[in-house]
Amino acid sequence: MIEEKGIVRRVDGDRIQIEVQRRSACGGCSAGGSCGTSVLAGLFGRKALHIWLPNALDAQPGDTLVVGLRDEAQPGLSARAYLWPLLALLVGGGIGDALGTVFFAADTAAELLSIVGASAGLVAALAYQRHSSASALRAPGLLVVLRKEPSLLRVVT
Repeated sequence: MIEEKGIVRRVDGDRIQIEVQRRSACGGCSAGGSCGTSVLAGLFGRKALHIWLPNALDAQPGDTLVVGLRDEAQPGLSARAYLWPLLALLVGGGIGDALGTVFFAADTAAELLSIVGASAGLVAALAYQRHSSASALRAPGLLVVLRKEPSLLRVVT
């Protein structure tokens, strides 16, 4: 199970909104910040992900919780993140190449349409991925609150 810490931002009845900071896997790599992936991760910044989950632990705003992604969900989400954009890139390139070969005699035009088709396929897959990723995380039982993290500072009045 993949685990990540999040902070409770809102409580609404029996549901809580948890803010989780998106991170790349660079923190666990021995290369640190010396590879191209860490440079790209730095360029895109760290965006917060806000998710709603059942409040099974009676959490309050400000509490730190550990949220887990179930193991059985990982292959499907990995395919959505990596396989579908790759397939869309290849299929778009193939369609562009086929159209270029049919409609244009010059190889240059066919290659150009292949590049345009591949780019269009990739952009379409990434747009779909961006739109559908939020709904994928809302699937019941996909994410679970595992435990509360102890607070380091306790105010006693």
